Amino acid sequence: MARPEDARALVLAALDRHRRGDLAGAERLYRDALELDPGSFDALHMLGALRLTREDPAEALQLIGRALERSPRVARAHFNLGLALAALGRHAEAVASHDQALECEAGLAEAWNSRGNSLVALERLDEARASYARAVATRPDYSNALVNLATREQRARELAPALGHFRRAYELSPGPFTLAKYVDARHHACDWAGLAGLEQSLRAAPDSARPGPEPFVLLRASADPAEQLRRARQWASQWAGLAPNAAASPLSDRTGKLRIAYLSCDFYSHATSWLLAGVLESHDRERFEIIGVSWGRDDGSALRERVLSQFAPCLDVRGWPDEAVAAKLARLEVDVAIDLKGYTDGSRPGILARRPAPVQLSWLGYPATMGAPWIGYFVADPVALPGLLRPYFDEQVIYLPHSCQPNDRSRCQPHAREPRSRHGLPEAGFVFASFNSVYKITPEFFRVWMEILTAVPGSVLWLLADNANAATNLTNEARASGIGPERLVFAPRVPAQQHFRRQGCADLLLDTLPCCAHTTASDALAAGLPVLTCLGSTFAGRVAASVLSAAGLDELVAPDIAAYTALACGLARDPDRLGALRAQVRAAAAAAPLFDAAAFCRHLETGLSHAVARARSGAPPRTFWVTAEGATDEPPPA
Repeated sequence: MARPEDARALVLAALDRHRRGDLAGAERLYRDALELDPGSFDALHMLGALRLTREDPAEALQLIGRALERSPRVARAHFNLGLALAALGRHAEAVASHDQALECEAGLAEAWNSRGNSLVALERLDEARASYARAVATRPDYSNALVNLATREQRARELAPALGHFRRAYELSPGPFTLAKYVDARHHACDWAGLAGLEQSLRAAPDSARPGPEPFVLLRASADPAEQLRRARQWASQWAGLAPNAAASPLSDRTGKLRIAYLSCDFYSHATSWLLAGVLESHDRERFEIIGVSWGRDDGSALRERVLSQFAPCLDVRGWPDEAVAAKLARLEVDVAIDLKGYTDGSRPGILARRPAPVQLSWLGYPATMGAPWIGYFVADPVALPGLLRPYFDEQVIYLPHSCQPNDRSRCQPHAREPRSRHGLPEAGFVFASFNSVYKITPEFFRVWMEILTAVPGSVLWLLADNANAATNLTNEARASGIGPERLVFAPRVPAQQHFRRQGCADLLLDTLPCCAHTTASDALAAGLPVLTCLGSTFAGRVAASVLSAAGLDELVAPDIAAYTALACGLARDPDRLGALRAQVRAAAAAAPLFDAAAFCRHLETGLSHAVARARSGAPPRTFWVTAEGATDEPPPA
């Protein structure tokens, strides 16, 4: 006859194996214990926790629920139940479970932290920040909670506390992940003292680290395409093995329209939607079904309504687990899945890592290789991704003519120039501007800008006011270069249309490297503002050159910093030449390929159709070029 002490002995043996990492052995013993005593709290709870770590939240939920029926006042059981609910996308219930855990044990820091994660998923961001703060107050050495708290502070543009918390997290858990978080915050704060050494440490991080440094931070910390590829592969390894097999999902034998799914959390008043809206409106509905997959916020904007109205259907997958989203795409028999996020903020690589579609590609949101075996294609153009850079992309390339950045002429609405004084600018004198996000500003380029201001008396530099730390640090850097604070003017954040109109007060937009202007470049051109860029060594540093080329403004692409500096100073001293350039910019808005959304969409559709045709024939992805006549495996003549 089975005795309770026999079951307890099995649980103790299972716990020993669990601690030593023998999960399979521990699971066998937990299940044996439950055969002897089906109501064993410890066997139910710990087997549930184990199933959770083995990515089976559904069984974990059932097991831990049974355990809590036996002992309803165990804080860690409520905590683990909350983790299972969160993994299933049931975040409101997860918050309630964490609250129950905290009723039992108010000092359970892990519950405060995980509660914050679910509150973020529910977009209750102030509550999430308070929950992370409680986790840190309860356990000051909790590096994971410090990172989460600092992330919320950084999103709120409160860089001073964020920097302190990121630094503390790195000191407690030194490694490439926490270091990248700290370096990213330093970029946003334009806090450059000792930054070069931190970036060097980031680049020297071991390839074996899991997770490694976030690749998006490396786009600013390194101009080496080989390093960007290596780090992307390292980051992608987190999602290895999620697909049932290494092969792509088979194409459906269904005939008729191709089903294209666009995946993003940026279907609101965001740069991605400004760029994409015209293309979505131009799709040939006789040949394509367009599906949206959205997990972003609803800002109630006209742009969100404009974009979502083009999808049939648009799936709102906020709170869905990645596995459920992938399963839904597979059931819909999607032919092409387009990842518009890559590894940028809010991305969900775990969806396409499960290979729900036979053709999967990366486009628009992330300006580098994803280094991911589940992404077959990358959409580019010959200027942004020349042949010499192709070895640093794991994806095959769909080359579009002109630029791979979509735009449409509805953005090109001329406005009367506003008084400069309305924006704190001098009515006389040359106005240089840089409306890139401040994290793209590097010490090297800022020094070049100070040289340009020195060479052009009476000129000012107009920058975005992103956060107080950045403004203070940039002003101090300018002063150290002999440039008074009155020559830096900070533009407060305003709605997109207001920002669009005020750009006409500037004379020339100055770009940055190693990560250059992307949407910022085409925004400026659409507003009639010339853009000066310097040709970079990576895709992320060449997008502005691609945009200018498609606008017929190649003369504004400098080959190096010396030429960039000379051209900026020359244009400031030659109003006639600048006036001619402004006329060219206005002409581009009216006629250049850059703003022809319908033609862009036809080219994109040609590329997607060709990729599907290759898949249907059983051929693997292969680089090809789209032309007016169709798709070709050979590059067209230059």
